[in-house]
Formats: sequence, C-alpha cells, structure tokens
Amino acid sequence: MPRRKDLNRRDRGEKNVNAKAQRRKDAKKIPLIVGVPSPASFTQAGRVEGKKQGTCFAPLRLCVFALMLFVFLSACIPAETPAILDATPGDPAQVFSWRVITSAFSMNYPIGWRAILSPADQPPFVTTAAPDNCVVIIVSVEPVESPALRDDCGERVTQTAEAALDGDTIYLSGASHDAEMLRQTLIMIQESLTPP
Repeated sequence: MPRRKDLNRRDRGEKNVNAKAQRRKDAKKIPLIVGVPSPASFTQAGRVEGKKQGTCFAPLRLCVFALMLFVFLSACIPAETPAILDATPGDPAQVFSWRVITSAFSMNYPIGWRAILSPADQPPFVTTAAPDNCVVIIVSVEPVESPALRDDCGERVTQTAEAALDGDTIYLSGASHDAEMLRQTLIMIQESLTPP
C-alpha cells in the first residue's frame, strides 16, 4: 500500500499536468495577437470586457488639454514688445572697479573712484571722481570744458591732455585742488587708454 505522502504528491502532479494541458487547449482556441482582443472578449455593445468605458478617449482628452493650455499661454504673450524690453539706446559700455570699456576707448581709473558714463544720446565720455569729489576728470571723444568742483574743495586747478588712439583723438580734462595729484592721475589715465 502506497504511503499517504506519495498519494498526495501524485495527486498534485496530476492536477498540475491537467491544468497545463487545459491551458494549452484554451490557447489553441483563442488566437493570440498582441494588441488585438479576441472576438470572444467583445460584448454586443462592441466594448472590450474588463476595460473602463472612456479610456479610449484619453489621448483625445490630452490633446484638448494641451490645446487649451497653448491658447491660455499664448494670451499671456504681448502683441508688441514692451518698451522696457527694447534695446537701450546708445553704445554699449562696461564698468569694472578700476576699468571702463566704451565703444570708442577703454581706460583705467584709480581704485575707489567713481566712473560715470555719458548719456545714451551723446558721444561716449567717462567722468571719474575721487571719493571726496574734489578731483574730477573727464575722458571724451570730443573736447570738453573742465569740470566743476564743490565750493569747499579749495582753490580750483585745471589741466587738459590729449591722446591719439587708432587715428582718433581722446580728450582729457580735469579739475582739482591739488595740481600734482591731478597731473599724476591724468598721466595714469592717459597711459592706460587703449582701443575697446
């Protein structure tokens, strides 16, 4: 007489064999084409059983949403470029802590001094001023008058200089209460002049 464990194993083995055979028989009856449901899975209404109604409209919903988003965002774009986004009139200039580069020339100025650029509608010039505003030097592509000083700076001394740069003349004009300091600063700026 077979042992009980052997019977259980045999029974399980037979069930497994029968289940596999049954699956193979079903597989032969229903054609398996990837992406195409079998005719047996359709109901009379023509919908696939087990699938939610409306899932076939998901791409359409996505397209409608994208179109609505596009229309909404296109309404945010102005028809004309606002004036603030237009290019600033005048020539470009770069100001660093000791150097200025304009469209006509570039120059060094003493560290700690201020560099003030010309208005956009005028030829390029740079005004440099000492921290106490008692030494002011203007570097320009056109002749300029000597700058004014504050009243409390003392006796006003002026000096001018010219520098040739690529066939153009650059004009320097300065005012200070200290003639020697003004002369040395004018020479330093004049020697640092280079094309942009």
